[in-house]
Amino acid sequence: MIARVKKAKANKEAVSIGYLGNTVDMWEKLAEEKDLIVELGSDQSSLHNPYFGGYYPAGLSYEESNIMMVKDP
Repeated sequence: MIARVKKAKANKEAVSIGYLGNTVDMWEKLAEEKDLIVELGSDQSSLHNPYFGGYYPAGLSYEESNIMMVKDP
């Protein structure tokens, strides 16, 4: 993902890059890149339904998060 962002910036391309995973992990990885500034980002998670597929806590797997949302919402 980061290589693609850098390529788009170098070529002055307007692109949309999808990321499947926890957005916190993505933003933390992008923040480590000292020579990369991301101008715009959007999170398309299902916040309207947080207990059935909305946000998942950073540091927990998909399975762990689903168990937590059922047993300890």
